[in-house]
Amino acid sequence: MSRVSQTEAWRRVRNVLEMSDLVLEVIDSRDPPVETRNKRVEELLGKLGKPLIIVINKADLVPIDVLREWKEYIEREYPTVFISAKNRLGTRKLIVSIKQHAPRLPVSLRGWLS
Repeated sequence: MSRVSQTEAWRRVRNVLEMSDLVLEVIDSRDPPVETRNKRVEELLGKLGKPLIIVINKADLVPIDVLREWKEYIEREYPTVFISAKNRLGTRKLIVSIKQHAPRLPVSLRGWLS
C-alpha cells in the first residue's frame, strides 16, 4: 500500500469538508481542548463558511465543573456539547445542537448513534 502525501491528505480533507453541511469535531475531555483541537480544519471550515460543533467526548471521565468550564471557554468560538459516547449521555443535547446549526432541515440521524 502506498503512503499518501500530506498534500494529498489535506486535499482529501478539503474535499470532504466542501461536501459537508455541518462538521463535528470530537475531542477528548481528558486532554486540554486547546491542545487537541484541529485548528487547521477549523480555519478551513471558516474559509468555506461551514458550521462546526465541538463535541467533548468522554465526559464520564472528567468532573462536571471542569467540563462546564471547557464548554464555556470553547463556546466563545463554536457551539459546544459534552457527551459520553460510551454511556450514551448528552447525545440528545448533541442532536438538538445539530438540528439548531444544520444549514438544511430535516437532519436525518437514522443509524448514526447505533
